[in-house]
Amino acid sequence: MAETSRPLPVQPPRRRWLRTVLFGGVMLLCGALMGSGLTLRVLWGGLLTQVRHPEKMTERIVNRIDRRLDLNEEQARRVTRIVDQHMKALRDIRTGAMPRVQEQIAAMQREIRALLDPDQARQWDEDVEKFKRRWFWSREPAGRPPDR
Repeated sequence: MAETSRPLPVQPPRRRWLRTVLFGGVMLLCGALMGSGLTLRVLWGGLLTQVRHPEKMTERIVNRIDRRLDLNEEQARRVTRIVDQHMKALRDIRTGAMPRVQEQIAAMQREIRALLDPDQARQWDEDVEKFKRRWFWSREPAGRPPDR
């Protein structure tokens, strides 16, 4: 009898589960890093905006209170007046304390600079100046930071 040819059974493709798992892990890690970076950037930018533009804080605080408590017009007007009054008092306190803060930063800068070689000292001075520009801008008469 003639041998009948049977088709060979089709083997399912080998699953490359390890490659799939690794690829999924890499994708997850990349997404987490991107999300974390974006979150930090947004939060950091918001913090710097609040520090650099304290005059906008009254509006932000009142808006938040209004959203949470659904204030009527009279309440919103009175809350704005109260918050503005206290924000001005806080601004005066910060302005009064600023020379002492700057003194401490300058003392720290001098003490650390004394330990460094000339190249390190130059880099240290640049870093401290960047820090000052970011957090302690020279205040204009109106108390506003310079436009950037």
